[in-house]
Amino acid sequence: MTLDELTIQQDASLRCALEKMDASAEGICFVVEGQRVVGTLTDGDVRRSVLAGASLEDAVDRYMTRDFVALPVTT
Repeated sequence: MTLDELTIQQDASLRCALEKMDASAEGICFVVEGQRVVGTLTDGDVRRSVLAGASLEDAVDRYMTRDFVALPVTT
């Protein structure tokens, strides 16, 4: 699996995020703006947002977690 399979642009829809999570079977997407990670979105985040009245067409940036810990990539 590549990192591209787990990333999604912040203006993408919740539906697009769910499709990406389903395809990767990881249950998480890393939300990016250009090449920079700006948040995370899990299947639980999407589920809670829909239960609270969100539309699957809403942008992920409204529901992503912005407070996350990131580790540097090592090779």
